[in-house]
Amino acid sequence: AVMPPLEIFMEVSYEERRAMLYRDLERGDVVIGRINNIREYGFFLTLLCTEVGLKRDIEDLELSALCHIKEIPSTGSHDDPLSYYQTGDIIRAAVKDIDRYQEKITVSLHQASLSPSLEHIKLGVVASEELPKHYSLSLRAAVDGSQTYESILRGCHGYHNPSVVDYLLEKAGISDTHPPSVMRGLQSKFFKEEDFASVIRKKQSASWALKW
Repeated sequence: AVMPPLEIFMEVSYEERRAMLYRDLERGDVVIGRINNIREYGFFLTLLCTEVGLKRDIEDLELSALCHIKEIPSTGSHDDPLSYYQTGDIIRAAVKDIDRYQEKITVSLHQASLSPSLEHIKLGVVASEELPKHYSLSLRAAVDGSQTYESILRGCHGYHNPSVVDYLLEKAGISDTHPPSVMRGLQSKFFKEEDFASVIRKKQSASWALKW
């Protein structure tokens, strides 16, 4: 399930959230920002959120990032790369460098700046409908104070998927058969395959199908 960043539902101070972002953000990470100023040497972004991996809602942290003109791809040898951008454009960029002491972030639109695992992501101008889902959900949660983490989670399709437990066990590297339980009294027991939930569920489904 895609969820808003957890800190939205927690009382985490502005200073702490800002410090945590500078601590966790790495070169090659992907960020989304809006152009707020264009100069002859590049443009400045107001960062809205992170994308892929580290998912944070950072719009209210008032973070700015510089995209230097040399970090903007040009389509021709005599073209001005900045001519393709205007104030208000939403940009997907890769973190080029981060100065945690001076709190300065520089970004790049060159694909080579991405981490190897993120090379498939296209950098540059993005439409508002292409914004990360967790960012859209965080905006909705901020406007509607009645939305809790639990209510949003229960509204996700994946929450009601009977295979979600198996998926989480696989992600966590936990075997549900060796041992089959976290209860000490059951850890020395081994059950037959036909006694497990997945097999029983198939039998139930087949039985219900025959009834209908």
